[in-house]
Amino acid sequence: MHSRRDFIKTTGLATLAVTAHGSLLAGTQNHSSIFPDKGPSIRKISIFAAGGSFYRFIGPNAYDERPKGIKGNPRKIVLTELSDGTQGIGTLGYRPLTEEVLKTVKTLIGRDIFSLYTWSGETISGVSREMEALFFDATYAWVESALLDAIGRLRQAPVWKLFGSSVRNSIDPYDGTMYFEDIASQTDVQIIAKIAKRIKSDGYRAIKIKLGRPDKWLPGDAGVMRDIEAFIALREAVGNNFNLMADANNGYRDKFEQAVKMLKACAPYNMYFIEELF
Repeated sequence: MHSRRDFIKTTGLATLAVTAHGSLLAGTQNHSSIFPDKGPSIRKISIFAAGGSFYRFIGPNAYDERPKGIKGNPRKIVLTELSDGTQGIGTLGYRPLTEEVLKTVKTLIGRDIFSLYTWSGETISGVSREMEALFFDATYAWVESALLDAIGRLRQAPVWKLFGSSVRNSIDPYDGTMYFEDIASQTDVQIIAKIAKRIKSDGYRAIKIKLGRPDKWLPGDAGVMRDIEAFIALREAVGNNFNLMADANNGYRDKFEQAVKMLKACAPYNMYFIEELF
């Protein structure tokens, strides 16, 4: 069994074998959905590693063994190819990619891609009943991003438009590269402020910073205080009209009182949200 970090590090490319028709994944229930038309079938699903570089050196997060660096880990890419040559691209999820998982995903081969969903005219209204066991399970759900991308290409529309009209004119993307740069550089939180100003000048209007230093990089109250100092430095660098979020990567597990201390100290500096405290 491979972890998501280990899979394909040395293999380079793993292609799921093509079969004539895939079996149904969750029983044989029929549904009365009206498809927009008959679509091409899924011919091949490939999984491969794609290299690349970050735009700057990236530090570690709460669970890392070392800084991400410039190269980081290769991204695991999912490529769906349809019978008419249309391709769709997505990314692999966080769950282990086992032989059993690959066997299940192979059952998609040969399926009409439009039949995976229920439709209301040109709009996806839901997942077909036989696909619920696949798409609603995080073990397999990663494959859906590449499938939806292929449908979007067939429809010559962005994926969001497959689900209906827009509910807003735009969204603000956030920068998620603010890791433990102070730890990596063995300096203080002023490096956080310096990088934040660069991110803001790049045009971003929000940043999600990594917290959770007390887990192992600065155990105890020293890590809590550094998290607080880093968040305050970040706020002071970007000003008030700027959303700041945080991701602790479970860095406060079994540290409830320290988590409360950190949150109370950061509250005056308007933390929009925090995820994965525990």
